[in-house]
Amino acid sequence: MIGDIDGHDPQAIEQAIREAQSVKDKPSLIICRTVIGFGSPIKPAPKRRTARRSGKKRSP
Repeated sequence: MIGDIDGHDPQAIEQAIREAQSVKDKPSLIICRTVIGFGSPIKPAPKRRTARRSGKKRSP
């Protein structure tokens, strides 16, 4: 098991995949920690599992 990987860090994900691929005698599991809405204009709501809108209107 490879755990507590920053799911928003492409290099950390790539390293975890390489590490998992190097194990040949048993299955691998990669656990990534992420934040819903990370990097989007919709801001994550604090202490909730849903996101809040940024106040900008969506274009049709």
